[in-house]
Amino acid sequence: MKALIVYFSLTGNTEKLALLLEEELINRGLDVEKIKVEGGEGSFMGECLRALFQKKVGLEGKDVGPYDLILIGSPVWAFSPVPAILTFVSNSEGWEGKKVLLFFTFGSGLGKERAEIILRKKIQERQGEVVSSLRIKGSTLKNAERVRERVKFFLDSSLP
Repeated sequence: MKALIVYFSLTGNTEKLALLLEEELINRGLDVEKIKVEGGEGSFMGECLRALFQKKVGLEGKDVGPYDLILIGSPVWAFSPVPAILTFVSNSEGWEGKKVLLFFTFGSGLGKERAEIILRKKIQERQGEVVSSLRIKGSTLKNAERVRERVKFFLDSSLP
């Protein structure tokens, strides 16, 4: 089985989670490719406004067709996924019938449900199927063993 992990990380929290997911998928025998999406055209506050209003950034997509499983990761900014992730999904091809797992990191926790709804809707518009999602508070990432157990449970309950 071939998996693609696509994520954006400004502070490193979402990247830590992406690396743990990658490690666990490899341990389960999956062939994993990982893409760190770059994006952002201004200050953090400016990017939060772009996130709130779901504005796109200049970013190319990818053909996700060759992958059996796609994991999409984003921090939650202004109750929303980051613009770079929304743009990647919009600009990518091959979503039809793909199994997708979402993962989010957040600070206060406000808006994490809304962020998930927005990203889930965007993937469904592209004909992908969101199977499950994982949300981890940034400060929780300091406890690597706890997060590793949550990642294992998430994948156990999400994968066939």
